[in-house]
Amino acid sequence: MRFARLAALAAIIFAGWLAPGPGDAAIVKSVTSGTASLPNSVAATQVALTGVDITKAFVLCSTRTANTTPDVALYTCDLNTGGRAGPRA
Repeated sequence: MRFARLAALAAIIFAGWLAPGPGDAAIVKSVTSGTASLPNSVAATQVALTGVDITKAFVLCSTRTANTTPDVALYTCDLNTGGRAGPRA
């Protein structure tokens, strides 16, 4: 009987530990948007973002192409401090 009570208490403590804690909602303070044309090249295309603290930013990217075989290309987005080997946030 004592083991059952201890097991029940342990289960309640474990469930309380797994329960989500209070948190703050994210607030978007500003939005920067634009477009960039990518050349038919493997070279990176840099897009300057002025006035953006990348430690508090995220990037969303989408692509649109007139290419007849768009599935043979790979497009990625990278938010960094600039330059090819810039440190990432």
